[in-house]
Amino acid sequence: MTIRLILAFIIAFLVSSGIGAFLVPFLRKIKAGQAIREDGPRWHMSKSGTPTMGGLMFIAAIAVVCLSVGFECMAEGEELTVPTMTKAAKMTYSGSEIGTVLFQPLILLTLGIMYIIETLSDIIQVTYFKLSHGKRIFKMAPFHHHLEMGGWTGKKWTERELFVLYFSISLICAVISFVGVYNRYAF
Repeated sequence: MTIRLILAFIIAFLVSSGIGAFLVPFLRKIKAGQAIREDGPRWHMSKSGTPTMGGLMFIAAIAVVCLSVGFECMAEGEELTVPTMTKAAKMTYSGSEIGTVLFQPLILLTLGIMYIIETLSDIIQVTYFKLSHGKRIFKMAPFHHHLEMGGWTGKKWTERELFVLYFSISLICAVISFVGVYNRYAF
């Protein structure tokens, strides 16, 4: 299975890179670019016209991988969750199986912590804004815009610094998730 996963990764990388080489210039040509809001950070105006819909190359890559390597390669995690959840729902489970069911949300939490922070910052900002009749918790939501505008410390984060910060936190959380899962399943 490991060889198939490596093959899937290589195929997905090549397909998305190949399609992206043609898709991004095409999207620029047809002006399928991003509009930047005027109330956002001024330095974001340089991003005006950045092509959107680039996710099409990833969808194509996933389709090619599923058709060439197989769907079961992409859905390997399903084997670990669906039978376990079905047994848990019927109350015919072993201790390790229910442990797996309870453990998986923790994996998702650590893997997606930055997405959760970004989403929660929006929810908190909008809710507080409405309840307080115009007051804000963050200088701007989502949270990375708050940091760009000076955040709590007064330091204005550059886009590169934010990338390094978010990447580092995501990498640490991915390692924590991997270590947590490594001994639970036979790889």
